[in-house]
Amino acid sequence: MAINTNEIAATTTQHIIKELPDGLMKANALWEKIADSQAKYISGGTNIQFANKLIKNPAAGFITGGASAVNVNPGQQNVYGTLNWKYFYHNVSITLEDLTQTQDSEEAIIDMIEAKKNGGLMDAIRDMTVSLHGTATTDPLGFNGLLDIVAASGTAYAGLLDTDYLNNAYLPIIDSTASVVSYTSIAPNINKIKARVQQFGEAGAYPIDMGFCNAAVKGAFEASEQAKQRFYESTMLSSGFEGFKVNGINIYLDDNTPGSQDGTTGDNYLYIFPSKAFQMAYKYGLKGKVSPLDGETRIPNQPVMSNQGYFAGNLVCLLRRSILVYKTLVA
Repeated sequence: MAINTNEIAATTTQHIIKELPDGLMKANALWEKIADSQAKYISGGTNIQFANKLIKNPAAGFITGGASAVNVNPGQQNVYGTLNWKYFYHNVSITLEDLTQTQDSEEAIIDMIEAKKNGGLMDAIRDMTVSLHGTATTDPLGFNGLLDIVAASGTAYAGLLDTDYLNNAYLPIIDSTASVVSYTSIAPNINKIKARVQQFGEAGAYPIDMGFCNAAVKGAFEASEQAKQRFYESTMLSSGFEGFKVNGINIYLDDNTPGSQDGTTGDNYLYIFPSKAFQMAYKYGLKGKVSPLDGETRIPNQPVMSNQGYFAGNLVCLLRRSILVYKTLVA
């Protein structure tokens, strides 16, 4: 029998850092916004339905002031869009061995059970964030994400087709030509999208206040403006660690924004929009609304305990025409 002669190892314990960083984390500005302040509880129903005024009132016009005929016929102004419920689950399983070795143990580095639950939740948020940026065309079980909302003319969103309505009433501003990331290329379309919402009444409740892009677009913008940013007032342009500001709009870093980020391919996206135009409609899974199916169950004939959580909802865009997207930026 060999004798362990390493006396230091025998008498001195290792120092173990009792932290568990999430090595998979990503910046996800869109999820952080809509899952908090823009979450909307829906009590049920076969679909998620929202209203839009997309048709001009036909009974209006200038008259002579005398014996003029006026149009008193009823006319439709409002329509409604419908989206399907989407369902997501996340599960964490704990074995008898896990419980034996770590539960209530001073020898455990961290509470592994709690860590696995938290880790599973963070993974679930990342998965749903990816779906927010995607399309139900290629992933029918996923959200009707941003790629559905900013689809080209002639593609329906929520069952409504933009070509059925006048004056681009149901289509975002889509820039598929700009390739250079700079203030000069971005600012003109920002003014166009701001002009669409600078009205009294309900439309005025949707100020353009947010945008996001990937790391390459953020870096390209900062590089292009670094030498001349002092010529702009702080209210017009300022660079920062968390993003940058253009014409008073905060552009955040969101790592799920599409794009090759290879410096040569013109496929990087930049979104600018009013945050109030989006809602995360939900029945379960947010704001403490727990599904009746949530909870722990023991797997029959196995020393395994399963902890499950469920989400039911979908991403809703209430004002599609107030979205600006660049699709062909090189960064």
